[in-house]
Amino acid sequence: MPYAELLSMLNETKHIDVSGPTGTNYQVDIQVMWDDKPKGDLRIIGAIDDGEWRAFVPLTDSFIMRSNGTFVGE
Repeated sequence: MPYAELLSMLNETKHIDVSGPTGTNYQVDIQVMWDDKPKGDLRIIGAIDDGEWRAFVPLTDSFIMRSNGTFVGE
């Protein structure tokens, strides 16, 4: 998603339910927040779990996007 579209998700959690190829249902949560200061870089955090024991320790990952659409650290 481009920076401008991610801004529309700022400070909200987007929840998505998806089914994997084996039929397992997964819950995906995506959060967008300012990384350091308002109107700067965005930190995007994603978490996924299967709604069972994994919900207590979901798999997570994050990245930081600059306003020009590039990624910090790449």
